[in-house]
Amino acid sequence: MDRFTPRGEVGYWIRSSMYRQGYAGDARQYLPDCDYISFCFLDAEKETYMNCYEMVIDNMVSGGILVADNAISHRQTLQPMLDRVLSDTRLDALIVPIGKGELLCRKL
Repeated sequence: MDRFTPRGEVGYWIRSSMYRQGYAGDARQYLPDCDYISFCFLDAEKETYMNCYEMVIDNMVSGGILVADNAISHRQTLQPMLDRVLSDTRLDALIVPIGKGELLCRKL
């Protein structure tokens, strides 16, 4: 079953035995309630990346993956977050130079 609700409403997708949920709006409202995160693609207002990163990593399972978009194209704005992530001992992280740059993180 697939369902998508456009225009700012919450949507969700269910396929086979895998459950995924998507939200519209400010993710920081929903992240505190998300446990056992296994994958997150972060593409938001760049000023919110650090806050979103901390919320996601705190609730991410070991082996979970976080990908943050625009790590190279918005490097100046994201530099404090990139410094934090690349020195965070809870994960392995690197910047992949494809597209506008992807920060790729795996929680240990």
